[in-house]
Amino acid sequence: MVRARRVPFPRSRPSLPLPVATLGVVAAGIALPLSPLAHPLGFTAPPPSFFFALTGMVVAYLVLVELAKKVSYAFPKGGGPAVRRRGHAHHVQRRASRFSRTGPLPGGAARP
Repeated sequence: MVRARRVPFPRSRPSLPLPVATLGVVAAGIALPLSPLAHPLGFTAPPPSFFFALTGMVVAYLVLVELAKKVSYAFPKGGGPAVRRRGHAHHVQRRASRFSRTGPLPGGAARP
């Protein structure tokens, strides 16, 4: 959850393997105690109230992470990155550079 500065977290989209792996692990964790392999492995099915409690804890975690991100990213450390500003002369030079030549012109003609 704390992998990007974007708040709220749905604006920051992870690459496809991350949610696929996460959902796969969650599905395996839910399915294993309910499967026929549960008894040989020593698992018991959790009561339905467990899933309600787990859902509440996940929601509380998401809310707390978003609050922590807002507080943490509210003030940049060290005053933030330096912003370089270039003046009008620089912008004019950049635009004119396509039409300017520093060396001699082709054919030996002198530049005025």
